[in-house]
Amino acid sequence: MESATLLWCVTVRVIQVLLLQTYFNPDEYWQCLEVAHHLAFGYGYKTWEWAAGLRGYLHPLLFAVLYKGLYFARVDTTWVIARSPQLLQASFAAITDIFVYNLAHLQFGQRAARWTLLCQLTNWFNAYCLVRTYSNSFEALCTVIGVHCWCLSLQHQEAETTQTHHNGPHHPQKVLEPEERQPLQPSTGLTKGASKQSKCPFGVGCLSSGVSSKRLRPPVLSHRQAWLLAAAVGVLFRPSSMLFWLPL
Repeated sequence: MESATLLWCVTVRVIQVLLLQTYFNPDEYWQCLEVAHHLAFGYGYKTWEWAAGLRGYLHPLLFAVLYKGLYFARVDTTWVIARSPQLLQASFAAITDIFVYNLAHLQFGQRAARWTLLCQLTNWFNAYCLVRTYSNSFEALCTVIGVHCWCLSLQHQEAETTQTHHNGPHHPQKVLEPEERQPLQPSTGLTKGASKQSKCPFGVGCLSSGVSSKRLRPPVLSHRQAWLLAAAVGVLFRPSSMLFWLPL
């Protein structure tokens, strides 16, 4: 389901990018692509903020790396240079859509998640701005990833608290000896469910809309570490996003 949903989101965002012919805000170019072009090729217009050192290079660096890759691959034609950053941003927008969908699924269930995704994909402002190369668009991606992993972290803490309360201080769980342990059977529902769970870039299963009760491998990051990392990346790319995370 999630693979099909991601493919659908990517398709919608790519179509929006290819149909986009308008101009909205100068920051789309002067605070990102022109700077990235200057980093990659040595020339490009830089506004006074960059000369005064008031801006950070982290966001333009994403697209500078893309430009360099196109240059070394010898496919840096005019059309590719103009459209490839938008296509990359379309993929970021699609991942944002998926995490919005999974966040709604986590909180309200499958039906609400489908309606949420429909609203997300048909929202005219998202179609107009989310696929543009603004630092705000990348900030939105980091924010929704962080919020989703934060919710998973809360669920995990609640599950641990409930389990501890259920076991009680005077009834600890028995630790089985190696010969007493039963191996996982491939035919069990638990194993089937685990095999269908999508893997997250953070290694915590945050692309999944629920919390797995058992894992065959330990996660690379805990849910708490994942949302803190997403928040930190968002702040690095756009420092004003710190205002969103301070209450947490």
